[in-house]
Amino acid sequence: FDALVPGAQANAKAPPTREPLSPSSRTHDNASHLLQQVASRLTRCVREGDLVGGLGGDEFVIVLPFSGNEYPDAAVQVAQHAIDALSQPFEVGALDLSISASIGISHFPQHGTNVDALVHAADLAMYQTKQSVRGNYHIYTADPDRRPDAPSSIEARLKRALQNGGFALHY
Repeated sequence: FDALVPGAQANAKAPPTREPLSPSSRTHDNASHLLQQVASRLTRCVREGDLVGGLGGDEFVIVLPFSGNEYPDAAVQVAQHAIDALSQPFEVGALDLSISASIGISHFPQHGTNVDALVHAADLAMYQTKQSVRGNYHIYTADPDRRPDAPSSIEARLKRALQNGGFALHY
């Protein structure tokens, strides 16, 4: 099977609350509703028997268990279909939101023979996509010069984390 890991950029999903709605809880509700819509669109991009699941936060995995040699381009076709579906605006409450998907693709058995290895390879390919052009996909490669764990990739991820408030100063 092949694994795709698209990362739709949205806020993390928060559990429902029974407290009065504050601006913060409305934001969490909007993020949760957006993620539900993303999952619904991704589900419409796959065939019967394919799997769509959330990995946590804003990452999803799509598993195509029956692609193999009979359908060598199935993962690419699903990835492009997902990109197209997620590029359309989302209506969340009174908001029209736009997101992009960065997708990594890995193939069984070329890139791994178990779920962890396949998801890891797809994740590395996804980061390669994020480095180049969002709203696109990459197929995993073992070439160290093209992998996202190269020094330039680490620097890019550190800059992105800094811009997104991913660091906290403790002294």
